Amino acid sequence: MDSINKLTIRGYNLQVHSHSHPYHQILLPLSGTIEIQIKAETFILGLGECIVINATDTHSFRANNHARFLVLDTYDLPDNIKQVKNTQLTVDQALIAFIQFIEKQLELFLMPELETKLLDVFYQLLNVQNFTKRLDKRISKVVNLIKQDLAENYSNEYLAQVANLSTSQFKTLFKQQTGLTPQSFISNLKMEQAKGLLIHTDLPIALIAERVGYRNASAFSRKFKAHFGLTAKSFLHF
Repeated sequence: MDSINKLTIRGYNLQVHSHSHPYHQILLPLSGTIEIQIKAETFILGLGECIVINATDTHSFRANNHARFLVLDTYDLPDNIKQVKNTQLTVDQALIAFIQFIEKQLELFLMPELETKLLDVFYQLLNVQNFTKRLDKRISKVVNLIKQDLAENYSNEYLAQVANLSTSQFKTLFKQQTGLTPQSFISNLKMEQAKGLLIHTDLPIALIAERVGYRNASAFSRKFKAHFGLTAKSFLHF
């Protein structure tokens, strides 16, 4: 497809990088989170989200060393992305599964013909995404706080204070905005980060458990298996 330049898997670090380029960029986290600043607005993205960086927009970014991202460079954005005003968007499970497949394929040597087909399918999947609206600023503030430190165990009461809402108002609004209760949302993020650490680092399970807020490795392992249907050990050295 002529409108697409390339797909790449990238990793960043905590050093802030700033630049611009003549093409658009769509970035989707594969594991970990990334902090991006565009036009003085800061976004923190994790798995299940993507960000659109318009051509010539100066942006800066940083992320933990274990984080990995799929990046599409393109001169022509999909039509549905052109039609939304959001910069930060959410994606569905089908696209998440496909970008994880792309990640594995791009780690191998691919024939140009196969890579072209992957690009074509990826672009088509982007074009049929039903991108959801940006979160309410109060909920977005909470989500960004959670993503910054998944080792912290946040209570609903504390998060409600951050959102400047009563606890009941906060829980209702959070569920309306995300489709999940606050604690289910946090649990999902913890499990996805843990999976990324298991796959992409050589950290022991006990330390990974601590990184996502579990002081007891056995409790973490039980939660992980309940979430993915597989043991944490089965994700080691994928």
